[in-house]
Formats: sequence, structure tokens, C-alpha cells
Amino acid sequence: MKLNLKITKHPPQQFVTIAHGGGHIGDDAPGHSAAALERAIQLGYDMVELDVVGTTDDEPVLVHGAWYGPRREGERPEVLVSFHDKTLAEARRQRHPCTGQAVLTLAEGLAICRGYLGVMLDFKQRDRSPAFYERVAAAMDEFGLAGATLTLGDRSAAYAPHLAGRAIFVIGLADLDHLGSPGCRREAHYGFEIPTPLADEPLLAGAKPFRPGLAEADVRKFHEAGVGVIVAINDFLYDIYPDGRRRHVELARRDIERYKAAGVDGFQFDAAYYDLVFSGPNCDGRSR
Repeated sequence: MKLNLKITKHPPQQFVTIAHGGGHIGDDAPGHSAAALERAIQLGYDMVELDVVGTTDDEPVLVHGAWYGPRREGERPEVLVSFHDKTLAEARRQRHPCTGQAVLTLAEGLAICRGYLGVMLDFKQRDRSPAFYERVAAAMDEFGLAGATLTLGDRSAAYAPHLAGRAIFVIGLADLDHLGSPGCRREAHYGFEIPTPLADEPLLAGAKPFRPGLAEADVRKFHEAGVGVIVAINDFLYDIYPDGRRRHVELARRDIERYKAAGVDGFQFDAAYYDLVFSGPNCDGRSR
């Protein structure tokens, strides 16, 4: 593991495992719920990706912008409750349609993670106020997540000055050339990308990959620069292939195998791929 993270890794994996979407999700454990975070702990993940938005009074809460209705083929899911336009008090009065629970604040989520999970923070809004980021930093300090936190988003984003020395910031392949510049320490950065398209799989007519992606050979470039790299394995990435929605598990298996062979340092992945990533003996999770 080349990532300079203060986390307790789940043996015998040689890479970091990150639960995408706010924990290990099930019908009774929607993303960013206490149940999903508890399940991620019980199943032995090293980290959890948390989507963070701010209320109108600058309180960080855990949600992917909104709570959504069921996803139907070819349609955008209906927004049931949004949070960016509410104060914390107004947000807390809302109840999730599946669990009946209120939205978690960042501090409540980190309290569950403390001692068990590192976190990957995905800030869903750009350039929030200093008060918002100061509350994020204070929660990280309170619950011991400094040094166990990765961030997503532009490395020049507004959160950087507030989280410097606490978080490890994401960079892309093009940023490796700048790692020698003042204030750009290798150990404070990591790479994060999606897979390149599978070479032997045709794409749907008119489909374009979400991004070019990380070629297997590029893993070595990060490592030669002294930087760890994580690959995202998410179901929406397979919509570019014919019948990709039905075949996504098999396509994900192939991606996971090729990036394991390439020596990637971690996977951020959907719950549907848990068994594909956690392969090998003694992978029975950690109990609280």
C-alpha cells in the first residue's frame, strides 16, 4: 500500500477497499445512513466514500445532494428531498422514505467511522464558505480522521487550505509533473481514476466513456512518482456497453482483475462488487 493513510487495513488485502455511496448499501441501508456505515464496518471495508453538502447555515450533512426516488431505465430519478436549500433544522425535520431517519450530519457519520473506517470526502458543492470547511476540519479532528481522509475534486478547490495537513488530496496523471513544486508533497496526494474501456468490448453506438480513464500501464507512472492510485468501479461506468446494465457484474469482475494485476493501491466500488474485490481466505470482516 503506497497510500500514506492512518487506517487499520483489513487482512489479507494488499489494497485499500472503499465503500462507494456512503456505506455498504442494501434495501434497508440506503447510502449515508447509519445502517450502511455500520454494515461497511462489519464487512471489513477500510474506508467509506461520503458525499458532503452544506445547509444554508453552513452545516455539513451526508447526502448526494438529495434523496431520490426509484431509478427507472432511461429516466432520471425523482428528487424527493433536497438539502442545499434548507437550514440544518429544516433538513433534520425530513425523514428518509425507506428508513424514517433524519439525514446524518458529517460529525454523526464520522462518529460512527471513528476507529473503524477512514473516509473519502466528496464535496458536492464548489466554494462553500470558510465556516463550512472549518466545521469539516473540526469534525475530522474530533473523531480522529486527520490522516485517514482522502478528498475528491480539484486540488485547488476551496477546501484545500482548511484541510491541509489533515487530508490527502486527489491528483490526476497530468499533475505528476508538478509534484516537485513548493507545497506539493507527494505523501499528501494520491491518484484517482476510472478504468479505461475494455479493449475487446464494443461500445454502444454514440456512447462515450465518462473520462479517458487510467490505463494499467499508468499505475506504474504513479508509483514511480511515489504516489498511490485508486480505481473507481461503479455500475454507471458500464452503461457504455451493449447490455451493460445487465452484464455490469461480469464487466466489473474483469476490470477488478486487470487492475489488481497492475498493482493498483485501492478500489472505490459499489456494494454489488463486494465479493469480487474481497476475494481470498479470512475475508469475514471486522466486528465492532
